[in-house]
Amino acid sequence: MMDISDLDESKIKQLSALIKTLYLESGAFMLFECEPTDRYLEGMLLAKIAMLDKNEAVDLVAIDQGMVVGECEIIRVAGGYSAKVGIFLDRNWRGRGVGKELLERALDKALRIGIGEVRAEVDASNGRAMAFFLNRGFEDIGFEDIAGRRIRAFRLLL
Repeated sequence: MMDISDLDESKIKQLSALIKTLYLESGAFMLFECEPTDRYLEGMLLAKIAMLDKNEAVDLVAIDQGMVVGECEIIRVAGGYSAKVGIFLDRNWRGRGVGKELLERALDKALRIGIGEVRAEVDASNGRAMAFFLNRGFEDIGFEDIAGRRIRAFRLLL
């Protein structure tokens, strides 16, 4: 049975491994400041936990049989009203409603901490992810070029 809970230190190593796997599978489409080593990812996740305590972020993980299989993060932009969302999901769990459940719960928590607008940035070649956000009420707000990649941006007002 799947459980969804807040990110905490006990889940960092598993989530770090999932993100690294997804990075390698994606052909490096995920944007990181440097190569996402275990140490880098674990440090990034610890910093995110500190943001949770200050209501600067929401971070939920999906757990099945003790293993982290997905994550939805919503991170406030510059302490303001807006935030960016990211969803990471094990390949075996895609298309099973896990991403939808993570997103719905994360959006509810984001609204409760005063976030009123959420943006998603998706690689323009990822039609499945673009459809995911459109099907959840996000508005397509056009293309951006980020780090030499064509990105499609979406926005949802809460």
